[in-house]
Amino acid sequence: MSTETRITPPPSAADETGCGLSCFGSGAMPADARDSHAEHTAGNCTANSTEAVEPCPSPMSWVDVVQRLRTDSAPWEISCGSYSIAGRTIGTGKPLYFLGGATGDSDLFALTAWLLKDEFRCVLYDYPDHSARNHKGRPLTIDDYADDLLAVIEDQHDEQIVAYAVSLGVPVLLTAMQRHPERIGRAIVQGGRIRLPLTGLERLMLRCGRLLPGKLRHLPGRETIWKQNHRAWFPPFDFSRWNFFADVTGDVALKTLAHRLSLMHQTDLRHVAGQLSQPVLIIGTEGEGPRLAAQRQALEQALPFSRTELLDTTGLVPFLTHPHRLKKMMRPFLTCEELLMSIAHSSRAEKNNPH
Repeated sequence: MSTETRITPPPSAADETGCGLSCFGSGAMPADARDSHAEHTAGNCTANSTEAVEPCPSPMSWVDVVQRLRTDSAPWEISCGSYSIAGRTIGTGKPLYFLGGATGDSDLFALTAWLLKDEFRCVLYDYPDHSARNHKGRPLTIDDYADDLLAVIEDQHDEQIVAYAVSLGVPVLLTAMQRHPERIGRAIVQGGRIRLPLTGLERLMLRCGRLLPGKLRHLPGRETIWKQNHRAWFPPFDFSRWNFFADVTGDVALKTLAHRLSLMHQTDLRHVAGQLSQPVLIIGTEGEGPRLAAQRQALEQALPFSRTELLDTTGLVPFLTHPHRLKKMMRPFLTCEELLMSIAHSSRAEKNNPH
């Protein structure tokens, strides 16, 4: 990763975003989102109107954070038969695992993990690529990915964990929760799909992806699609963070991406979700679009003990665009037992009386 010069936004940019959103460079939002966000920015560093204001963290370059996490964390690697899994652990406290999506790697979670490391022992790891084979000599399945998660838990000597998963990580985590409920106490999921039906064009693209060489960055039109889906939510005065995201996600091999997307398509979480007894916090984000929003709502209905919280003006990768706001949403769910009891009670009431 290149070490780029930190770009410090002018004071007006930080003022627009509210306290704490510009602590890794500018946190300014798209102009068309400011009005809808105005009521939130006034109290961004306040849990509620009666509590003391949380002091704003000192600004720190996101590049420095990523580098510090790499140097301060403990690297590890475990064998899973014919392939291995590598990761890093940093922090102290209750173990908090991060499960990534179909593109990118665990570096994308660096900013959020850095903010949580004083209260949680953060465990980050990367999935194997498409060439990995299970004990039957076949390509990996979601069940294999869930077994890999358990192997990491065992290697880290954790009796029970909490976890945050996005995209591909959601079916992996929920499957592991169903198979090993005693090892995963609660979960936070984002971008999860109860099912992923594909259009005819998407099926064609998957078939082509299995045959094409190269990486995602080589795919024609990829840059335009990425900018349309993600760029507006990144700090406009710090292009280096956007370049980091584009580079890391573009580095996945097309064959690996095709394999991971096919796993998401083949997985139907309705049966698995209905069997879970652990509380689950579902995070929705502005920019997810109607298709993802419908999948999120279906997942909430399928999970017996769940609650949905919405993050506006953050886009689909809040762990990179707005890590302070994500931390504030995650922390009460991870630490407050009374909140978990409230979720369980309200979930039963809502699902027993849907109207």
